[in-house]
Amino acid sequence: PPSSGAAKSHPRWSPPKGTMRENSFSPDIYRYLVDGSPVGLVLVRAGKVEFINRTGAALLDMAPASIVGREFLDLVQPHDRELFRGERLHARWGEVEFIPVDGRTIILGVRVSEVDYAGEPATLVVLHGLGDERPFALESAIRYKTLVEKLADVVFVIDLKGRIIFLNKGFTRATGYPRSEWIGRKFTEIVAPEYVELTLERFREGPPAGAGVAQYEIEFIGRGGRRIPVEIKVTSLSGADGDEIGRIGIARDVSERHKFEEALKRKNEELERILNTMGEGVVVLDHRHRMVSLNRKARELFGYDPEEIIGKDYTFWCHPDSFNTLRARLAEREKGKNGTYTARFLSKGGGSFHAHVTAVPIFDESGRFQGSIGCLQDITQELELFRRVEELNEFNRRLIELADVWIDVVDSDGNILLWNREAERISGYSREEVEGHAKIWEWLYPDPEYRREVWEAQKRMRLDDETTRWSERTIRTKSGERRIISWHGRPLHLSDGRDGWLIVGHDVTEERRREIRLREYAAEIERLSQERNRLFSMAAHELRTPLTVIRGFIDLIQHAGGLSERQRGWLGKAREETDRLGRLVTQLLEVARLDGEGRRLFPRYVRLAPIIDKVLHELGPVLTKHGQTVDYEPMDAEVEVYADPQAVEGILRNLLANAISYTPPPGGITLSVAVNEKTVQVDVADDGVGISPEDKPRIFDEFYRTEAGKRMKRDGSGIGLSIVKRLVERSGGEVWVESQGEGKGSTFSFTLPRFGEGTPDADTDR
Repeated sequence: PPSSGAAKSHPRWSPPKGTMRENSFSPDIYRYLVDGSPVGLVLVRAGKVEFINRTGAALLDMAPASIVGREFLDLVQPHDRELFRGERLHARWGEVEFIPVDGRTIILGVRVSEVDYAGEPATLVVLHGLGDERPFALESAIRYKTLVEKLADVVFVIDLKGRIIFLNKGFTRATGYPRSEWIGRKFTEIVAPEYVELTLERFREGPPAGAGVAQYEIEFIGRGGRRIPVEIKVTSLSGADGDEIGRIGIARDVSERHKFEEALKRKNEELERILNTMGEGVVVLDHRHRMVSLNRKARELFGYDPEEIIGKDYTFWCHPDSFNTLRARLAEREKGKNGTYTARFLSKGGGSFHAHVTAVPIFDESGRFQGSIGCLQDITQELELFRRVEELNEFNRRLIELADVWIDVVDSDGNILLWNREAERISGYSREEVEGHAKIWEWLYPDPEYRREVWEAQKRMRLDDETTRWSERTIRTKSGERRIISWHGRPLHLSDGRDGWLIVGHDVTEERRREIRLREYAAEIERLSQERNRLFSMAAHELRTPLTVIRGFIDLIQHAGGLSERQRGWLGKAREETDRLGRLVTQLLEVARLDGEGRRLFPRYVRLAPIIDKVLHELGPVLTKHGQTVDYEPMDAEVEVYADPQAVEGILRNLLANAISYTPPPGGITLSVAVNEKTVQVDVADDGVGISPEDKPRIFDEFYRTEAGKRMKRDGSGIGLSIVKRLVERSGGEVWVESQGEGKGSTFSFTLPRFGEGTPDADTDR
């Protein structure tokens, strides 16, 4: 750093004139980088803390001298130490509980990287807290360089004129540019154009007072024009005399986070439609176990509106009695284990409910934990019944007799001590027949192997430390009928000191039969769909021959002569209707082939521009007839898509024909093309009749026509857009429509892949 007598201009921090070498600065630059780091940095070697920057010491609320030399894991709560022995904190953030000297608990974000320090292996631990993040100095420039250059994020320093004076190696890894090319250049040159004004405004404002860290998101433009969304954290860089001499910051690539958030959003929308019809509560949690979405039944259970509970973790909606249980179960989800358990949850207004939970984890393609889905069945009433039985230590026989569930009590040897009326009704065996012995189990489970399996499961449940157990078994009643019973068991301490078992059973036979019928119904729907396609195909083929004959006779009569003007008009109208019916037949055949196995697509690399030109040329007479034109700026002739060329023609032809039909002259139609990293997007926009919000969800359904379209009395069949949807999706793309409402036009958009499976991606030239 400059000495106390140095001029305030701090010449050592000004970029040298002429060509600047890559990071050609004194070793003190690394001291300033770590000094200004908004995150804590800890170097661990052989298990012990080699050094820690003051940001890290401040986050741990300890003096650096009291940390250096200690075993690092002694600073971590015992239940979180396993995180550092695996790979879970490598290359991503996780939450860890630390223990300051006064025994309090501090939760920090942690990421771990393996580094080479002075020729020996070491571990770099990056700490991120929720409080103020202020820069502090370190004493060893060599250590600082090791830390800064090994960081996965981009570390940068700029002077007060906005020129870059330092970049770590993370810059090259993120953008693809050699960092030497950017030393001395304005930092705004790497920023995407639409973010330049925002970035300049933040630069002029400077970091906020107090905490001293400004945080926001922008986009960089990487090599080849690749856009890189980044999260920026910037703080001031001060000289020895305390005056500001520049800015230091970290840029973190958040592309993967954005992709996951977008994918999760789409999945949530799909789940919302399906899950709201379920009778059980369904919740979705993210990788930090925060509520992401919940269906209608779950909202009823919790009593909260979505905006009140979304984003809250389990400490908000879980009852304190179940904190430990839920924490342990959520930890199992992170390890990939499914789970079934019972917990108590809080509802709005101070109430609570008990739920039987079935949960499964969610992992992305790379195997990283992304969250979990849980199904909640409200069992508050059942547990309340068990609680009362336990508190009173006697059976309320009247209540048990009136209950509409099977209730029995057995001792540790399986002897029946209580058998209620519902148990008699379902099983067919009376109380007198079963009480006092264990023969009922041979009667209910006559198959020895199955009975042994049931008893082994019972033994395992009794060894578990759960307060309630669930299972589902098939019994044989006295009449020989098979019934499916969902059992809910709870251990009891009998009055004579022996252990027992309280069992509640629900007859779910009809529910399971309904499930079977639903599966059969789904199969029948599939069969009817195939039958519909067969009918479409047969009807279309059967209609083609008479249509051809009718069209031929109309042509003969028109050319025979001797017709009046009125008669020629009749024949022209007949020919138009015959042609319209012919187009409908062709569309029906296309739908049948696409839904069945008759139409196969043969994708290949094909240039898009010639296909667009061909379709526009074919539709020229129709455009002329309607007094319309298509505004289209010719695209790059070399742009290719990976698709079946006939399918692409069909998509464009149907969308343009739709725009022509529903845009009254002299309305405008615009066709535009945008080339993205892995897809090509085509937009067909018009200022025609538009689409109402009510019609929009069904616009791609077969035979569906909007009210505005019907009022125009166009001869559309409502099949063209359904064919477009099938062709786009089978080509590996997406299709959607945007409209501000009736009379405000529409924009139909679709994407097609630029690359086939197994071919180079968008970053590689073919």
